[in-house]
Amino acid sequence: MPANKTTEPRDRNRPSDYLKRRRRSLRRDITDGEYALWQLLRNRELNYKFRRQVSIGGFVVDFYCHRLKLIIEVDGGIHNDQIEYDNRREAWLKKQGYNIMRVMNEDCIYNAETVLKVINTKIAELTHAR
Repeated sequence: MPANKTTEPRDRNRPSDYLKRRRRSLRRDITDGEYALWQLLRNRELNYKFRRQVSIGGFVVDFYCHRLKLIIEVDGGIHNDQIEYDNRREAWLKKQGYNIMRVMNEDCIYNAETVLKVINTKIAELTHAR
């Protein structure tokens, strides 16, 4: 007899179906800034592996490097409307030990080299702190 899904507890380490669908949607509907940054991060130009649209807790982050516990968030216009949510989310992630940096969508498109330098600086800080 198949197990009743409503009586079995969900494995807390596995993302919910909602988060899986949300990640897929975010990967499919990538912003121009996220796309530009992904082109730089995906080829390990920074010598670290980054993943895109990753679930951490109940949140989905734009880019994540597991080795450094580094989250890179690309902020665009929508973030002006969700400041309180972003602050709660960032506080929770920091409490869990994640390092978070934010870059602007427009900077990723028009100033990619500068963004890459800022990310390199953050990586240097994190690797020297170990």
